Amino acid sequence: MSSPGVDETAEITAILQVYSEYNQAASDKRFDDFAALFTTDGVIVSANGRCEGRAAIRAYIADRYADEPPFKMIWCNPVVRVAGTEATADIDWILVGARDGSTVLQMMGRTTNRLRKVDGRWLIAERRSVID
Repeated sequence: MSSPGVDETAEITAILQVYSEYNQAASDKRFDDFAALFTTDGVIVSANGRCEGRAAIRAYIADRYADEPPFKMIWCNPVVRVAGTEATADIDWILVGARDGSTVLQMMGRTTNRLRKVDGRWLIAERRSVID
C-alpha cells in the first residue's frame, strides 16, 4: 500500500521502467547505464558473490557479460509494493541467447529487490538473485 497522496500506479510503472532499462542495458552491454540504475551504495547478491557500489556493479556486469554472444534478459510476473520513497519488487526473469544458430534458454530465476526513490527517480538499492 502506498502513502497517502501517492499515485501508486504511476510509481509502479516507473519501477517497471527501471527493470526494462536494466534488461536492455545488460543485453546491449551498456555497462555504465546498467550501473547507473543502482543507488550509489547499491548491492547485488547472487550465486557469483556480492558487490557493492556502482563501480563494483559495473565491473561485475562487464565481467559477466562482455564476452557473451547476443542475449536478451526478459522480466515477468512482477510483484511491486510501494511505501513512500521505498519499494520492493519480486521479479521472475529469463535469459535467452544465441547458440549454434538457435535461440536457447540459458537461465531463469527470480530477483528480490529493494528500491529507493532518489531525486525523483527510482533506483535499485539491493538486488538478490536466485537461479532456478
